[in-house]
Amino acid sequence: MKIFFIFIFLLPALLSDATAQVKLLEGFEGTAFPPTGWSVANIIEGNGEWVQSSRTSRSGNKCAVSNYTPTGSSNFLITKRFVPTTDDSLIFYFRQTFWNVYKDTFSVYVSTTDSLASGMTNLLYKFKDSITYPSPNKYGRYAFSLNAYAGDTVWIGFFHKNLDGENLRLDDVSVGTPYINEVGIVNNLFPYGEIASCSQDYFVPQIEIKNYGTNNQSTPFNVVYSITGPVDYQNTKSLTLNSNQSAYVSFDSLITTNEGTYNVKIYSSLASDQNRSNDTLRTTFTIVNSNFGGGLSGNGGYFFSNSTTCAFTAPSHPQFNWKDTIGSKSLIINRANVSGGSITGTLDNGFFSLGNIIHPGSKIKFFSSVYDSVFISTNGLISFSKNNFLQSSDPNQLSLLMLQPVSILSPLWMDLDFNNANVSGSRLSYKIAGNQILITFDRAPLKNGGASDYVSFQVCIETENSATQNSGITVHYSNEKSGGDFISNFNSNQISSYFVGIKNTAGDNSLVYRYKDTNGVTESRPLFNSSIVVEFGPDQTKLNSRSSLISLKVLLEAISPLRDTVTVNVRDTRSPFKLLESKKVYLDLLGNVNFSMSIPSDDYKFYLSVKHRNSIETWSRDSGVVFNSFSLNYDFSTDSSKAYGNNMKMKLGNAYIYTGDADQNGIADVSDMILIRNDLLTFATGYLKSDLNGDGFADAADILFCHNNSIRFVSAISPLNPLGTLEEESNEEVKVVSGNVE
Repeated sequence: MKIFFIFIFLLPALLSDATAQVKLLEGFEGTAFPPTGWSVANIIEGNGEWVQSSRTSRSGNKCAVSNYTPTGSSNFLITKRFVPTTDDSLIFYFRQTFWNVYKDTFSVYVSTTDSLASGMTNLLYKFKDSITYPSPNKYGRYAFSLNAYAGDTVWIGFFHKNLDGENLRLDDVSVGTPYINEVGIVNNLFPYGEIASCSQDYFVPQIEIKNYGTNNQSTPFNVVYSITGPVDYQNTKSLTLNSNQSAYVSFDSLITTNEGTYNVKIYSSLASDQNRSNDTLRTTFTIVNSNFGGGLSGNGGYFFSNSTTCAFTAPSHPQFNWKDTIGSKSLIINRANVSGGSITGTLDNGFFSLGNIIHPGSKIKFFSSVYDSVFISTNGLISFSKNNFLQSSDPNQLSLLMLQPVSILSPLWMDLDFNNANVSGSRLSYKIAGNQILITFDRAPLKNGGASDYVSFQVCIETENSATQNSGITVHYSNEKSGGDFISNFNSNQISSYFVGIKNTAGDNSLVYRYKDTNGVTESRPLFNSSIVVEFGPDQTKLNSRSSLISLKVLLEAISPLRDTVTVNVRDTRSPFKLLESKKVYLDLLGNVNFSMSIPSDDYKFYLSVKHRNSIETWSRDSGVVFNSFSLNYDFSTDSSKAYGNNMKMKLGNAYIYTGDADQNGIADVSDMILIRNDLLTFATGYLKSDLNGDGFADAADILFCHNNSIRFVSAISPLNPLGTLEEESNEEVKVVSGNVE
């Protein structure tokens, strides 16, 4: 009776194994490689081999990979022995990494003698690159009948013959009759890896789970997501799954920014599950203060810092400062190529070649190499030399990008499409602003995205005459200028893949700021939880880009001490003295005003010009002005020498900007007096150009101000008009006393 009881007790387990009849089930998740009973063999000794990889697996966290080798290789991965039965099939998944067409082959052999490579004489199938390989970066599922070997002891050999540089991945190898009831945790999608402490205020844990069995699981079963560490968390979800169906399960929000390592345990609770080996998945993630860093040997002399509050302990700290795009040259506007023909490829996958755009003698120094040209990809890559890989839209090919002989600045490499008609107002542009190259992706549409799937970011690259050190780079990511759907999907980890970072030509020096591929996010530093700037540069104490503060004093000849607005322009000191930024400000009763502007940077000379509705436009002194620590204090009133060409009126020890240019043609003359006279005759009142002294109406006093300056031939003097002349100050001046002419 006791023996019978034991038999009855064990019967369900025995029937379960008999029903499943799984001879081989390998996902390469173990700590040892090759797995127990498996082996590897190299036909060409020393050139490549099958190894375990923790990246880009099909399921779980690992897979087997036969890596690219420049000299060619022939590598076997051989299974443990097993005995197939009738109707058994070999099932496996493999993928190629590179989209290029190589002369590689991937073959599947069967040996009935031993596990040696020499015994692999029975070919099941040979895959050929570009002919029978799966699409790049996607796993293909393949099944082959083993009926011919039913009852034999066999070994399977996966053979990769690498002639020209492919990279193959193999995962989820199985032989036998599928389980009836079998659910497994495929992957922990998020949180995973390293996460910046300021990247998000909360996390939405998400996993992938699959029903590998032949039965539909129509009765709900539980899946538990558990975290222990600086903050403990547990959440349970119930779901149903049809046969061979995968599902993404999102759990309740985890609220934490505490730094440290968190241990994750995910497990399913299907009572009838016949294979418990994949019911539980354990991973970790780490929250770190990764908002500044770099400077390591592999970073090529570059450091980085961002503008989040979590970077306050950095040696320096930039501030978000979206730069004025006035005067930019458009490359794309609303799905139209307006570049004038400098594109290679399409608006979806193409790049613009821009040569001779920076000032003569200026250079870009990037990873110690000097450049004078810029190449801008429509998918968010920037380079300083030409390479057709700039047409790529797939950041999953980061490993291939690192092998390309091209320098890369990647502010945000992702699959964009400037042909997407769902997004209005899209623009790609650039401008030269003093010693800066400014590249703006404005409302750049995502591939196949909707009306709110767009992103805006801006790149600023410094240029130097001497190029003694690496150029500084800032990238501004605008939360406000990006679409709501994009921001939501980015912060919930739903954007498919992207890369933010820099690399040198050889690929042996790089700095990865943030990256996401099919395995999830790595180097998860913040981008769009708010509008932020990330700065890369050679000196960690000088990563402090910001808007420039200007303290200005201007006295207007006819209006001071009354208040009025003026327009302040920032211009380049190099011909053709381009307008770089413009801002209207309101002077106080003493002519003072404090304000900020986005373009001016340190260690470069600019001109300031002041325009007023009826005054002569006045430029700053001939030598230009230089900002120090992103600030400038400039007082036009101290002396006429503060103006270009000494073009101001000295009165009682102060310098005043000349009045009289009511029609703003650059000179005080009879046309201005006619304009004033016409308003006088019609008794016009209000905020008038003809009202030179700001008393609210045009009258004889305004005519006399204009007359006094017109007889001196007062006109604007600037690098654009260096021939403007003034007569001697001793000329007789008509005066107004109580509204009467003397």
